[in-house]
Formats: sequence, C-alpha cells, structure tokens
Amino acid sequence: MKIAAIILSLALLAMPAWAVDDYAAFELPAEDVVTSSDYTDCLDASGGVHPTMMDCIGAEYGRLDLKLADAYAEALERVSHPDALKQEQAGWLEMRAEICEAASAEAGGGQASDLVFADCELGELIRRTRWLDQLQPWPR
Repeated sequence: MKIAAIILSLALLAMPAWAVDDYAAFELPAEDVVTSSDYTDCLDASGGVHPTMMDCIGAEYGRLDLKLADAYAEALERVSHPDALKQEQAGWLEMRAEICEAASAEAGGGQASDLVFADCELGELIRRTRWLDQLQPWPR
C-alpha cells in the first residue's frame, strides 16, 4: 500500500504543473453552460415528476458524455504528454464524484439530492469538455 502511494506521488510530481491545479481553477462562465434543446424540452414536459426528470438528465448525460469523449480523444492527440492527461482524467473522475456527492448532501437527501447530484454531473461534464477543448500542447 505504501509503495502504491509513493508511486502515485512520484507520478503526480512528474505531471505537468498545470494538470491538477488548472482544472480546479478553471471557471466556466454561466452563459457557456449550455445543454441541448432536447433536454430543455424534456424537462419542460416532465411536469416536475422526479423519474421523468431523471430520465431527461440521463439522456442529456449520454449526449454530453459523447462530447466529452470526443474532446478527450482530441486532447490526447494534441498534447505532448498524453499519459499525464490520462492520469489527470482519472483524477478528475474522482474529484467530480466528490464535488457532486458534497452538493447532493447539502440538498438534504431524498429526490432533491438525486436531482442535485445529477445536475452537478451535467455541469462537470460541460466544464470538463470546455477545459479539454482549450488545452494547448504542453512543452516537452
């Protein structure tokens, strides 16, 4: 276990300095948080019914996840250190879960917490996709 922690620490030290810090500081203006018209229409038609709203969120998640996958693949081709980006992406997945679990806990449980968690994941998918889109090649 200690060896794994040491290896992870060394790997993080070898990553470009921007990797972890830059994403945490990356601000996405509210006007750039754009979802599809299908999502908006679905939510409007849901009548506020929780299962229907969760279905709308699930469909939008699928659309946004495909965009994220494309942005990630393009970024891997563009950057000088794709292995570092792969490590950073894995770290982002963990961070996203922690952020959204905290947001959900603040909602106090129940169906509202489910919606807050799911909405948080949508927001993080959009933010991450935009961050990957703006990545430039790293110096060697």
